[in-house]
Amino acid sequence: EYLDVPDMNNVVNWKEVDGTLHILSAVYGDEKREYKLCTYNLADGSTTETTMEGVTEDEYLGSVFFNEDGSFEVIEIKEEYDEEWNSISREMYFNKYDANGTLVSSEDATEKLQLGEDAYISHFMKDADGNYLIGSYDMPLSIYSPEMVKLGEISAGSTQIDGLCVTQSGKVVASSWGVNG
Repeated sequence: EYLDVPDMNNVVNWKEVDGTLHILSAVYGDEKREYKLCTYNLADGSTTETTMEGVTEDEYLGSVFFNEDGSFEVIEIKEEYDEEWNSISREMYFNKYDANGTLVSSEDATEKLQLGEDAYISHFMKDADGNYLIGSYDMPLSIYSPEMVKLGEISAGSTQIDGLCVTQSGKVVASSWGVNG
């Protein structure tokens, strides 16, 4: 079934909980980018929309994971460039937001997750036990406890992990690709 959700372009991530889609989208204007937290009721088509406050133009919400209650967790990246688009600085934060888009907590992700400064996070999710799975196309998938203590890594060998999901039974399923398919 195709659903036309008004004004929902550039979806960063979404989750369905009890008949409601919770959607985080990026809105690009002429002067700035902003993020909107939206809901869409699947039964009656009603929507809500909240512009997230506090995310500045030089920050972007990279990887996002929605929890069952509509709250969400984000790897937020803040970058600064000079006039010629050379990187001056880059910082990553592990932020938690409530279901209304209000920032609950923020921690330095580079330090907390023991990542290099130039790490790019493309995979960010939680399994049924609350463990975080965080990784990138070019690095092993790291597993962290709910308290963000690193538990281990899963390497895809000579391939790259390009997709993750958690099944209803709580198992993590990954797809990967490489030079051999």
